[in-house]
Amino acid sequence: RFWEGTSLLHQMRGEWFDAVSCCVTFSRCGMDHKLDDVMRFRHTLVRLMSLCHGSALEEIKDTESDSIETIDVAGLDRRTLKLLHECKEIYSFNRVELLLHLSQGLITKAHDDGVMTIAPPILSRVYQTLSRGFVNLLNAKKICDTRFPFPYAQLISILLLTYVFLTPFTISTLYKSKLPVAILTFFANYGVFSLNFIAGELENPFGNDDNDLPLNHFQSEMNNSLLMLLHTHSDHIAGISQGCVTDFEVLVQAKMEGDEAMESGERTDDSKSVGAAINSAIESKKSIISRQSISALAHHAFSEESAGEMDQAKVLVEEEVSQATAQQQDKPPEAAASPPSSPPSGFQKPKIGGADPAFAPKSPLA
Repeated sequence: RFWEGTSLLHQMRGEWFDAVSCCVTFSRCGMDHKLDDVMRFRHTLVRLMSLCHGSALEEIKDTESDSIETIDVAGLDRRTLKLLHECKEIYSFNRVELLLHLSQGLITKAHDDGVMTIAPPILSRVYQTLSRGFVNLLNAKKICDTRFPFPYAQLISILLLTYVFLTPFTISTLYKSKLPVAILTFFANYGVFSLNFIAGELENPFGNDDNDLPLNHFQSEMNNSLLMLLHTHSDHIAGISQGCVTDFEVLVQAKMEGDEAMESGERTDDSKSVGAAINSAIESKKSIISRQSISALAHHAFSEESAGEMDQAKVLVEEEVSQATAQQQDKPPEAAASPPSSPPSGFQKPKIGGADPAFAPKSPLA
């Protein structure tokens, strides 16, 4: 009952949040010419769904109350608030069903007014998602409505009373002293009554007790998710930076080196290990890149404060790679394969025997 109850509530929350998220995404096209209508639609839908989710959790509680942690219910218009009050108090209508109906009507009106310019077959997915969330709620209500049969509970109570009276006589036949009889009788009765009380707690996992599911926490998570959709940058379109590594072979080799490092048991900082893997892959792929430029790129790759410097360093590396590649392609094959006949200017020919390797001639690309 506990596992099925929490699974159904999480599925209900996921379905309803997905429906609201789709509506917010579909209304993005209308922000250019109907910004006020789009924002009014989003805020109204978020408030309705927050109230709907909270009402659903209150409906499956042991003691139903009208105190629900929602997102600014007072922000709804007076006519809507009056309708919600009358349908609940006067006509005894189900509030969750009423809120779902209001949400579907709001979505349909937004589509008719051009707030959501989306094809009707795609928009129908939103209605299906709302319906699946409501079905999960009904399945959770079955746990509350279907209790243990009364004859079964009555029989257990009679057997427990019989056990209480017969246990002292049974134990007294084994022990002559009163103290062991009293101690064993207490623990035996304590054990069977504890099992009975635990079964009573497991009968309904929805409630306000400490052993019940945290319904208030579920409502708080839903409110946070809905508030995310009202954020200023909720319509932000993600992209890649100018210095993003787009070479597939480089990324694959970096992944393979990262897997090898994890299998060998090396425990290093994540940003440094990934940056080192990418740098190693780039260095093995294009050996003409100078080591200093790669080190500078790896140092700034995962630093949020130096994102601009990272992009600039990456651009410099790419320019250096293109220039060096062009120089190698312009050289004839024989010249590229044979070593230079004379050392570059500014270097002395190394002495055999007592020569210092630090002063050996180097390649211009080293």
